[in-house]
Amino acid sequence: MKISASYLFLLMVVLQFQASAGINKRLYDPGEVKTLIQPLDTPQVKNDDSRSLSSKAGRKMKGYSGIVEVNYGSGVGKINLPEYAFTENYVQVESFGFRWVNGYRVDEHLTFGLSLGIDGYSQLRSEMYTFYLPIAIDTRFELIKNDFSPVINFNGGYAAGISGMKGGTLINPSFGFRYYVSGNAAILFNVGYKWQTLVLWDPDPTAAYYPIGLYRNVTSKFITFNFGFSF
Repeated sequence: MKISASYLFLLMVVLQFQASAGINKRLYDPGEVKTLIQPLDTPQVKNDDSRSLSSKAGRKMKGYSGIVEVNYGSGVGKINLPEYAFTENYVQVESFGFRWVNGYRVDEHLTFGLSLGIDGYSQLRSEMYTFYLPIAIDTRFELIKNDFSPVINFNGGYAAGISGMKGGTLINPSFGFRYYVSGNAAILFNVGYKWQTLVLWDPDPTAAYYPIGLYRNVTSKFITFNFGFSF
């Protein structure tokens, strides 16, 4: 049987079309298509937990951290503050003060530095207030990475006396919060417990011409309230 050339040509066209359709169906089947090429300008977003709200707010994660606080302390119990040696005079002491901390932020949680300030105590002498200059190490730890975070604080050092008064050891742990309002600027508030050791002089009333008395160590205890801001 003879097959004409036109018939063979038509058969080849049909076979080529079917083959092309099969290939296209296999490559572009919606159930099998995978995206092989991504646009170059498409940002690649990584789910990294280290990116916190702090970094998004433009805050420094490391570097200098300044803190200014005022404080008030309500005396816990009473201490013996006699006008003369070997007598008794139990009173409740109150305190107020100012603190300036020059610190360094290690990371998003930890800050430590050196605090300088002035503290006033009531009824330690015949004057209304007696003043001391506290110098202490200040450490603060923020519990969460957020605009609002609970903070654990520890402040400890030495309070030097003024006008002939002798100072002593200072320990003041506290717990509170830090709320960032803009950039590195934040509002601070904390409540703590303070131990302050002081050396008091009790004069002897029998000494008529030159001072005689006793030095005595006194530990004052306070519930403290601190309010301030950081930058």
